Amino acid sequence: MAASAGVAQLYRDILKAAKRFPSIKRNQILEDIKTEFHANKAMSNKEEIAKARQVAISSLQQLRDYVGLGGSGDGQVQLKGTV
Repeated sequence: MAASAGVAQLYRDILKAAKRFPSIKRNQILEDIKTEFHANKAMSNKEEIAKARQVAISSLQQLRDYVGLGGSGDGQVQLKGTV
């Protein structure tokens, strides 16, 4: 039960960040997020669930960094592996 509550919060957080994403394709991005979460709702393999959750967390952080909702707040995005 706690795991599904965490997934629900993650879903809401990603949607919130995506709504602020500066793109002419924002509506399509939101639909893609909803579709992906709903498709993964029936997952039962714990390894697949963990992988999907990690992808969602990483994606949320990237969205937050891009739209200025997290990180340093300076609007800069740093790619992994760069200095």
